[in-house]
Formats: sequence, structure tokens, C-alpha cells
Amino acid sequence: MRIFYICSYGGCASTMICNFLSQFYKVYHIHSRVPPARLCSVRKTKRAKKYEWFRYGALLNKKQRSMVTVIYLYRKPSMSLLSKDGWGPTHFSNLSLDNKKMRRFHSKDNSVRLEYSKTEKDLLGLNNFFKNYVFRNINKNYRIHCIKYETLWENLELIFNKLKIPKEICDKFPKKYVKELDDEKKEIKENLEKKYSKMEKCMDLLPPYFLIKPRR
Repeated sequence: MRIFYICSYGGCASTMICNFLSQFYKVYHIHSRVPPARLCSVRKTKRAKKYEWFRYGALLNKKQRSMVTVIYLYRKPSMSLLSKDGWGPTHFSNLSLDNKKMRRFHSKDNSVRLEYSKTEKDLLGLNNFFKNYVFRNINKNYRIHCIKYETLWENLELIFNKLKIPKEICDKFPKKYVKELDDEKKEIKENLEKKYSKMEKCMDLLPPYFLIKPRR
């Protein structure tokens, strides 16, 4: 059976995509912030007890690797951090963050996200997470399919074709849902756009889909 590793830092519709693809394939939702040099199996997280981390020492052989497709899904932090799935103690733990240091941000209340948006440092390490998958060429014996959330729906046919997923499955993909932001979330978004401006400008320059080939 074909296997998908869907990697993201959360808030990128990755849960929805995992749920959709799991109707047809075996799917793992990965939150490890560093992709393995050589493709490996996965292990359970400490808090959620779900298979969401790479098991770096458990390498896959050539036949096993041929069954796995690795996807890195990314989205601008100014929107991903507003998602219900991109925040909270369980999510922070899945991202391998120190929950003691992040304790003051555990609540999913908007006031807490507003406080975070006003801090200078990227305490969640999203920029580093993004660079690890996109720019550091860590992968040695497998490919990474990179997909931009913002242009996903406009390029579904292209992306599914690149992933070698049949059109009849593509046609069943959920419609895009756009949620209106209230005034408080708009303020958070504006602050996050400033906080992650360099990262988001970099994302703007990337195509809807691109492939990172193995480093030789």
C-alpha cells in the first residue's frame, strides 16, 4: 500500500489533507522539525501518543522507500497561527518545543496569541522549521514534494498529477473554506505579518509546487 508522510508545522490544512488522503492511502501526519537525511519510519509523540515524529534510526530499505511519498505543506505564519490546530500545549509538544518555556502561551484564547504576536523572537521556531525542509537539502535518498497552502486549490490538478494521485480522487478534494477574521484576529494577523515578514516574502516567491530532489 502506498504511504504518505504529510509534514508541516501545523495550521496548514494538513489535518484535513491527512484525513482526506487516508480514505485511499496510509497517511502519517509528521511534525518533526528536521527531515531525516535518510528516509525512516515514524514514532509516537510524547504527549499526543500519535505517530507524528520521524524515527530517525529506523531506516527504510529501497523497497520500503519506493512506497513512501513525502510532502512538506507550508503556509504563512500570519494565518497558520490563527488556526485552532496550530496552537496549544499538545501542538507545541509535537513541535518539540519546551512546554515550560511556552507555558504562558498555552491557552488558545486570542489574547494569548495577540501577546505572542507582539514578541520579537520566533519562539515557535517556524522559520527554522521551514528552512530545514525547503533550503537545507537534508534529504539524501528520497524526494520532498513542497506545496504552498495559499495556492493549493488553484493548482489541485497540477499538484495531484505531480503526486501521481488519480484524477477521480482529486475531484473529491474538499472545497476551500475561507473564514472571516474578527477585529482582534486582524490585529494578530497584522502583527504576525511584521514578525514573519522575511519568511512570508520568501514564501511569496516560491511556486505553488516544487520538488526537492535527494542531495548527492
